[in-house]
Amino acid sequence: MRHNSVAVIVDDDSRILLIHENYDLYRFGPPGGTVEPGESAEQAAVREAAEETGLVVKLGERLLCEVLMGAAPFTAHAFEATIVSGRPCLPRPDEIRSVGWYDLTNPPSPLTTTMQRLLPMLQHRYSRRDV
Repeated sequence: MRHNSVAVIVDDDSRILLIHENYDLYRFGPPGGTVEPGESAEQAAVREAAEETGLVVKLGERLLCEVLMGAAPFTAHAFEATIVSGRPCLPRPDEIRSVGWYDLTNPPSPLTTTMQRLLPMLQHRYSRRDV
C-alpha cells in the first residue's frame, strides 16, 4: 500500500498553506506526496514541503496516520509543521499551479482526500486559537 505524507503549515492568522495541483483533478492540499523507499513519513513531509513550496520546515505533532480511499487505498500521514526558513514560492510549476495561504473556514475546492479528512480537525483546532 502506498504511503503519502503532508506538512500542515498554519500561520498566526489561522490560514493554511496549500498547493494547487497542476495535474489530474487540480486539487488543493497541504504540501506532500509519496513516501519514497527507505524514507520515513517525517522525512517525506519535510522533503515534499521543500520541493513544492521552497520552504524549510520543522515538524511537530503527528495529526493523522490512517488508511484513506483515493483512487486506491493509501496510508495518509500528516504532521503539523512550522517554517524554519524561506518564503512560499513555486519551484515546480510543472506539478504545482500555485502556492497560497487560505482561510480554514473557507477553503478552496476541490480538496485532496487527505485535506478533506484533515479539514474538520484543523477547523476545530484553530478556531479558538486566540481565545
